[in-house]
Amino acid sequence: MTSISVIVPIVVCFLLPVSIILIVSLSRKHEIDKRTDVMLKAIEAGQPVDPNLFSRPSERKTSAEKSADRLQGAVVTFLLGMVFTVLFFIGHDLPWQKYYIIAGPVLLAAGIANFVSYALVKKNQDGQKND
Repeated sequence: MTSISVIVPIVVCFLLPVSIILIVSLSRKHEIDKRTDVMLKAIEAGQPVDPNLFSRPSERKTSAEKSADRLQGAVVTFLLGMVFTVLFFIGHDLPWQKYYIIAGPVLLAAGIANFVSYALVKKNQDGQKND
């Protein structure tokens, strides 16, 4: 066995995920440090402080934006399921074709479940607005 065939799996399976997690963690820490500095300077200057300064962007989204994100996820998942299922039936001699029959229905079911979830949340939001 060559040294390359041993090193590549170690790099791909260990170093790559660890480096991605490290980069994301350091960037979040840097962002929080910058917000803290802004908050301290605003307090020292006697300026009013926005209470949403430290909330995450996902917490700042309106219900319409969250609903649109849910619908987008449902559409993408459903379409990927359709593509994999169609490729299984019409794609002759494609590499990995035997796995399309597994991935296609799973993604289709997930897409349909996301559509149902979107519809139920939308119905509840509309019901709460009417009350």
